[in-house]
Amino acid sequence: MGKKDTAIIRYFEDEERYADLINGYRFGGKQIIRPEDVHEKDTRVTGIRGRINRVKKNLFVQKYRDSVRKVVCGMGTMMIGLEHQDMIHYGMPVRIMVEDALEYDSQMRKIQKRHRRNSDLKTKEEYVGAFGAGDRILPAATIVLYYGKEPWNGARNLSELMDMEALPEEMQSLVNDYPLHILGVQRFKEIDRFKTDIKEVFGFVQRMNDKEQLREFTEANKEHFEHLDEDAYDVISVMANSMELWEKKEQYRKEGGMDMCLAIQEMIEDGKREGIQQGLASKSETVAKNMFSRGMSVEDAAAICEESLKQVQIWYDAWKKGR
Repeated sequence: MGKKDTAIIRYFEDEERYADLINGYRFGGKQIIRPEDVHEKDTRVTGIRGRINRVKKNLFVQKYRDSVRKVVCGMGTMMIGLEHQDMIHYGMPVRIMVEDALEYDSQMRKIQKRHRRNSDLKTKEEYVGAFGAGDRILPAATIVLYYGKEPWNGARNLSELMDMEALPEEMQSLVNDYPLHILGVQRFKEIDRFKTDIKEVFGFVQRMNDKEQLREFTEANKEHFEHLDEDAYDVISVMANSMELWEKKEQYRKEGGMDMCLAIQEMIEDGKREGIQQGLASKSETVAKNMFSRGMSVEDAAAICEESLKQVQIWYDAWKKGR
């Protein structure tokens, strides 16, 4: 996602939003996860994959996740990662499975390292794996936030990527599946579940291609849009692919946040003006072409169309060349 990635990843660095996303997506908006339940975790995950032939060197695998946090859930704790996609990734089940597996591998190696340092393993079975019978690792899960307009038509389970039709059912049952957890931002209608400005960001993304719906949504949530956090403003700007919002950013800064309400209103009005201008230009060009077909001069056509002589001359030159 490039520039979008940077803005969105920074946006979800906020513990309150991280908790709010989980609560809205998995708990129906109930405030189960608190901001203080969300703890920092290195987004880099490293694992070891086999051996390189006879050379006793490990092949290290390292990946960077978009976001990953240690989250207290009830009486337990788990690792919850976020991956951001604006396009469909047809191999996503494998990618997520590898990232989660590397997380488990990382946790296990830390436990093994501690045992080797403390020499506290009691049985030969524990010693072989440097992992105690009572040792446990934290469960890991990844939520894929998909921002694309088209419905996700990629695999939602690892099994959907596998060619198993020719295998007997008895052998198919040996293969472990791996499901995806996809939050389709464009189609997640329950945005009222969110208590932070995720509601405004997701609501904007869902309506950014419909100016009238966007205007109505902005008005309905005017109080929030008038004092939006800067990182939320940045996400909306990159999602809208609007250089103008970036360039005018300082104009919308005010005490208590960014006036996104004014920014969106001006963006809509600029779009309307641009549409009107394009419409008028198209109409003028049609009239000028009729004048050209009838052999009228550039000067006469410009006068009738109320267009500049220079613009009509450009049209005439193009038509003479057959373009």
